[in-house]
Amino acid sequence: MNSLKKELITCFGVSTTMDSLKNNRLVLLTSVGLIIGTFVSHDDETNSEPVKFLDQISTDIACNYKQQNNIDSKTPLDGNDGFLSLKDVQIKSGNNTLNFSFINIFFDQIIGVTIAGSVTD
Repeated sequence: MNSLKKELITCFGVSTTMDSLKNNRLVLLTSVGLIIGTFVSHDDETNSEPVKFLDQISTDIACNYKQQNNIDSKTPLDGNDGFLSLKDVQIKSGNNTLNFSFINIFFDQIIGVTIAGSVTD
């Protein structure tokens, strides 16, 4: 069973793929700082090749993990286990900003979530 936290974060992420919110980004509060990015949708044709590749590797590893642990492939991982994939990522920590094309964020590392419009340095 998903935790409320995991359900809320995932729903916020998926909502940014809808037409009415497609220009918004997911903002995650972690102990390191803010992680700002775009939710990775597996069927998004606009994903760059590196994003497609890293997303596929992440999906394959998660599927193998479930198979090795006798978890049905359609069953979500319990509690806060699992991850969320983001693209076009900024990590803001203090006065520093790091940029990545792709990152997996583990649900247990997320403190808060929101959606924001265009985020600048």
